[in-house]
Amino acid sequence: MKPFIPVFLIFLLILCYGKLDNQYPYTDYFPNGKGLVRFHFVNVTDTSNYTCWYNTQLPSGQSVERFCINSDSLIEFEVKATKPTINYLHENSPAQFMVLPNDTIEIFIDRKKVSSLAEIISFKGKTAIISEYLTQAKMWLYDYFPAKEELPENYNSRIDSASISALGKLDDFNDNYKLPEWFIEYEKMDIVSHCEKLKQMQYNQRYWKYNQFVENNTVQASKIKEKEIKINRGIWISHI
Repeated sequence: MKPFIPVFLIFLLILCYGKLDNQYPYTDYFPNGKGLVRFHFVNVTDTSNYTCWYNTQLPSGQSVERFCINSDSLIEFEVKATKPTINYLHENSPAQFMVLPNDTIEIFIDRKKVSSLAEIISFKGKTAIISEYLTQAKMWLYDYFPAKEELPENYNSRIDSASISALGKLDDFNDNYKLPEWFIEYEKMDIVSHCEKLKQMQYNQRYWKYNQFVENNTVQASKIKEKEIKINRGIWISHI
């Protein structure tokens, strides 16, 4: 019976691999993983300054890349992608993209088309469709602040509505463009977690912005954040 064990394990590995989507491969945690970001600038007729910054986890930090473009150019650099790393590009308008550990994201910027960066940027690579969503379809909630006369429960209700809208935009995009299942789970958790954090942050914001002191009795987001951290570390076992 002993030979059966390694044979069974090999069969199990083959079965697991067969269930993986080759277009959106399994994204495990890489302690020293790096991703390559490659920009292609075409039809450049003026000078533009670009800033690309990204956050890292374990250790926590932020790195910044800056470059000036005045002609058609190819710019590339490595990022420390120890988790599915979300990166940011900013010029006249922001864009966001994702690069996975040990992978490359190709970013094409055509300066001839229009002035809005989100409309002239395109992507190529395993995370291209994710980057399209992040740049053109994701509903950002970072500027949702409580109004001075707005009651905390009314603000919480407004944030809940915003959360529903953001999840709806994710579903609408996924209906037209197939997103990987692991990213949908990650994004839904990120939206819900962020909205819960906004509910918590409103009390500090009211204090420093309006000199208001309101008792904090909102729902704690610790359990949501704990699950989000697990997802960030690449625990996609449920999809194998």
